[in-house]
Amino acid sequence: MGPDGKLAAVYIPFLDQMSTDDRGIYRIYGLPTGRYVVGFRSDNKTVPASSEKQYPLAFYPGVSDEDRAREIDVSVGKEVTDIDFNFAEKEPGFSASGRIVFMSSGEAAANVEFVYGKAHAKSGEPAPHLRTDENGAFRIEGLPPGKYFVEAVRYSGPGNGDPVQFEITDADVSGLEVKVTRGSVITGTVSIEGADNKMVIAVLQDMEIQVSAFPYSGDREDEHIQFAGRVAPDHSFKVTGVRPGKLSFSVEEIFAWGHFQMQSIEIPGVGSLINDTGDTQQFFKEHRIDIKDGQNLDGVAIKLIAADCGVNGHVTFEGATIPNTGDIFAYVYYTKLDVPKPEERIGGAADLNGEFVMRYLVPGQYKIRVALERMQGLLKIKLSEVSKTVFLQSGKDTDVSLVLKVPANP
Repeated sequence: MGPDGKLAAVYIPFLDQMSTDDRGIYRIYGLPTGRYVVGFRSDNKTVPASSEKQYPLAFYPGVSDEDRAREIDVSVGKEVTDIDFNFAEKEPGFSASGRIVFMSSGEAAANVEFVYGKAHAKSGEPAPHLRTDENGAFRIEGLPPGKYFVEAVRYSGPGNGDPVQFEITDADVSGLEVKVTRGSVITGTVSIEGADNKMVIAVLQDMEIQVSAFPYSGDREDEHIQFAGRVAPDHSFKVTGVRPGKLSFSVEEIFAWGHFQMQSIEIPGVGSLINDTGDTQQFFKEHRIDIKDGQNLDGVAIKLIAADCGVNGHVTFEGATIPNTGDIFAYVYYTKLDVPKPEERIGGAADLNGEFVMRYLVPGQYKIRVALERMQGLLKIKLSEVSKTVFLQSGKDTDVSLVLKVPANP
C-alpha cells in the first residue's frame, strides 16, 4: 500500500514465480517493510480458456474484490503466518466468450495466450493469462458487472493486435473477436570483432537483440513496439512475434553499456546496412526496413566491433589565465576519420587541471579537438582551439597531450 492508502506496485524479485507446493502451502519472502494486500489465482498458463477448472483471483481473507481485502503489516524480522485462502472453482458472475483470429485471413489463432482484466486496472494489478483452444475460441467465467479488456500476448507467437474492450451488465457477452497479426520470426547471429578478449566475451553473455516495429502510418519515435531476443552462447538470436511495419534493429547490453559499436547488418534479400558515420544510435534511427505480416527473416548477420579503446588526455593552457566565472570551458570533441562520413561528437570537457578522459571508443584514426568556449545561454562562443590526429589500438588507452593558447581577456 502506498502512503495515500491506495494499492501501489512494488517490485519483488521472482514474485511471478512464487506458487504453492503440492500441499497448497506457500511462502513469500524478501518483502520490504510496509502494508500489503495479498492475492492468489490459479496458474492458467497451461489451462485452455474453455476449461471448467478456472480459479479466479482471490484476496485475503477470501474475497474477490480488492477493496474488501484485509491489509497485512510486514515489519523487519517479523514473519506473518496463517494467511490462508479458499478458492471456489467458479466465481458467481457472467461469462465473456469469443475468438482470436488472424487479421489477414480470419483464420483461428489456436493455442494463443491472452490476458484480460478491468478496462481501467490499477497499476500493478495482475492480469490473468489464458489460452485459446484449437479453434481459437476462449471463454472467461465469473465476471461481475463492469468494463473489461481482452488482448493477445505478443510473446506467445503471433504479434498482438489492439485490445478489445467489452462491458458486462446483466448478461453473458459473446461474439468477441480479437484480431492479431501472424507475427514474424527473425533469426541470425551476432559477431564482434575483437571477441577473443575476455571483456567482449563477458558482454556477449548479457546481450539481447531488440527489434522496434514502427507502424506504416508514421515515424514518430513513440509510435513503436519493441520485441527482444537474448543472444545465445553460440552467438545466435531469435526474435518472435514481430508486428509488420518499418523495422529498426538495435543491440543492447542488459547489465552494461557502450562496450561495442555497430558495424553493419546483413539481411538476406535486403542487402547490407552499413554504419557509415560511426554513430551507433544514429544508425539504428536511420536504417529501417519494411516487413509484411508473417514475413520471416532468416540468416540476419549483425556485425559489431569492440569499443575497448580509451584516451587519457591532458591540455596545457598557455597565455592568459582562464577566469573562474563558470561560463568558460575547454570542451573536448572527437571525429573518427576512417569512416565514409566522418562526424564530430562531443567527448566531454577538460577539468581545471586540463585533464580529460574518453572511454568506449573503437580502434581507428581520430581527430581530437579541444576548444575553449564561452557559454552565452545555449550558444557556445569559440575563443581558441587546438587539434591532434591519433590512432587508437584495440584494448589500449592512448595518452594525448595538447597545448591550447588562451587569448587575452577571454
